[in-house]
Amino acid sequence: MTAELSFISVKWIKPLWQKLEKIRGQQQKELTEIGNIFGEPRELAKYYVQPHCEYRNPADYDEDDGPRDLPSLGNKLAETGSL
Repeated sequence: MTAELSFISVKWIKPLWQKLEKIRGQQQKELTEIGNIFGEPRELAKYYVQPHCEYRNPADYDEDDGPRDLPSLGNKLAETGSL
């Protein structure tokens, strides 16, 4: 075994594999639940539209900056020809 991999124990393989299977099972369960409510998630993903209407990250909001005059969504869509 090389020096780079000497910290890995063969004893870890089984518990790590079991943890991975558990995570995959949880993910599949969540996707099934989403599918039961909204329809097939992979089909819905085809219709997802990436929002590009903010010029800044709202989480980075600084209260001292004051109000901003941003274009409305309708104006922005009209400019891009999407409306």
